[in-house]
Amino acid sequence: MGHLPQRYRSDYKRIIKSAHAMNSYAAATCALKSVVGQLERIDESAAWSLEEGLEVTLTLYHLGIPDVMWKSFSSTNLIESAFSHGASVMGNVK
Repeated sequence: MGHLPQRYRSDYKRIIKSAHAMNSYAAATCALKSVVGQLERIDESAAWSLEEGLEVTLTLYHLGIPDVMWKSFSSTNLIESAFSHGASVMGNVK
C-alpha cells in the first residue's frame, strides 16, 4: 500500500482484504489479478508490488489451513508474540 497514492489506499486495502477472505485459491487469485490490472492504471509500482507478492499472500490456501486458524496465520502477530515471550524469558536467564 505504500506505493499507492494516499487517496486510493483505504479503498484498495478493503478490496484486497476481501479478496484474501475468499473461500478458494482460484477466486482469490482472480480477484487479486483484477486489482493488479486496476492498479496498473493508477500506479505501476503499486501494481508491481502486489503482483510480486501475490503467490506469497495466498500461501494459506496452499497449506490447507483450517478457517478457524486463518486469522492467526494471516498476520505477523503470532510471530511477534512468540519473539516477545522468548525475549522476556531469555532476559531472565543469567
